[in-house]
Amino acid sequence: MFLVILSLVFSVSHSMVMIQIPSDAVVNKSAAIVHGSVIGKTSQKEHGGVIFTYYTFKLQDDGNIKNSNIAQTITIKTIGGKVGKEILDVTGFPVLINGAEYILFLEERGNTNYDIYGANQGCMKAFLVTKEGTNEKQKMLRPCENKYFNAVYLEQVGIELAPKKAVRLDDFIKKVKEYQSK
Repeated sequence: MFLVILSLVFSVSHSMVMIQIPSDAVVNKSAAIVHGSVIGKTSQKEHGGVIFTYYTFKLQDDGNIKNSNIAQTITIKTIGGKVGKEILDVTGFPVLINGAEYILFLEERGNTNYDIYGANQGCMKAFLVTKEGTNEKQKMLRPCENKYFNAVYLEQVGIELAPKKAVRLDDFIKKVKEYQSK
């Protein structure tokens, strides 16, 4: 029975059609938009053997971009993960890295529990780069494992280039706030 359900999940994920959500919808339909880091993760089997991963996510001091009522530490649930020797990798859904910094677009499941809105489209990973000719570091963002969609700020970029492009964190937050005011 478990093997049949797992096969069904893999079959569904490989034949799944992903549709890009317009940027204004990602911003405005998300219950919250947050900036923070993954501080823990746990994977477990549920619902007939399907693996889910629960990430503990801590917001930065200024990490509440949308929804001022969100807690400083929240739980994010995604499909997929590793339990023992079993791995469930679902195309199009983000795998967050412990200790890494992200901006996430979230939909509420209750209390302090959230799902990422729009799967990979609702996940942006932060990283530091050194400005050319200086020792100054600046934070940049890139879509999380995003092979399928343009991110909110990349609407004018072809889908093939989106994963390779990056944008300054401050510029991204400014763009998100512009979408919220529309």
